[in-house]
Amino acid sequence: MSLRAESGAIREVGVRQLKSEAAAVLHGVVNGERVIVTRHGHPIAVMLSVEQAGDLLLTSSEEFLRMRLRAHEELGRIS
Repeated sequence: MSLRAESGAIREVGVRQLKSEAAAVLHGVVNGERVIVTRHGHPIAVMLSVEQAGDLLLTSSEEFLRMRLRAHEELGRIS
């Protein structure tokens, strides 16, 4: 099953399918696809490329949020 999200494809893969098609699934992840791994139809894990994971961690970090807030404040003073 494939879904579309704002920034790309999200694919659901069952554990059994992941086991049998690991190379193909990893190829998709390396090329930007995000994968939700399911067991008995329930999500248990998410697979992202290292780049996507880094972006996610960065956008979730307190430092990034402080920098973003400062930038918004500075833009408000300039306008």
